[in-house]
Amino acid sequence: MLSSIIPLKTVFFQTFFLLIQITIEALFFYKFIKISRKKSLEYSIPVNLFSNIIGWLIFFVFVPLANSEFQFQLMNFILFNKLPPNPEWLILTFFIVVFALALTLKITTFMLMERISKYSDELETPTQKKYRHLSLYQIKYRKKYQVIIWGHSLSHGIILLILILVNWNSK
Repeated sequence: MLSSIIPLKTVFFQTFFLLIQITIEALFFYKFIKISRKKSLEYSIPVNLFSNIIGWLIFFVFVPLANSEFQFQLMNFILFNKLPPNPEWLILTFFIVVFALALTLKITTFMLMERISKYSDELETPTQKKYRHLSLYQIKYRKKYQVIIWGHSLSHGIILLILILVNWNSK
C-alpha cells in the first residue's frame, strides 16, 4: 500500500544512482583534472545534487502539461518502473533528454563553482596563496569539459546497465 503512494523503490534507486554519479565524476576530476580528492568531491557533490534537483523539478513541472495517456505512461515508468506497451521509444527519448539536460546542468554548475572558487582564491592571504597548488581554473576549459562529459557518460552508462539488469532480472 505504502509503495503505491510513495515510490520507495524510485527514492532508493535515485539515491543509489546519485552516489554512483558522485563517485565516478569525483574520480574523473581527481585523475584527469589533477585536483585533490577532497576538492574533487567538493565539486562533484553539488554538481550532481543540483543536476538531480533541477531534473526532478523540470519533471514535475512539465509532466502535468502532457496529455493524460503520455503522462500516465511516463509517471508509471519513472515512479513505479512499469513499462508501457511499446517502451522502446519512451525509454530512448527519455534517456537522451535526461542525458543532455543533466550534462548541460552539470557544465553550468561546474562553471559557477569555478567562478566561486576563483573569487575565493582572490580573497586568500599571501601566505595561503604560497601553498596553493595548481588551481582548477588554470586548467584549459576544453579538458575540463571533456572530463565532465566522460564522467557523465560513464556514470549514466553504468546506471543504464544497472537498470537493464534490474528490469531483465525482474521479468
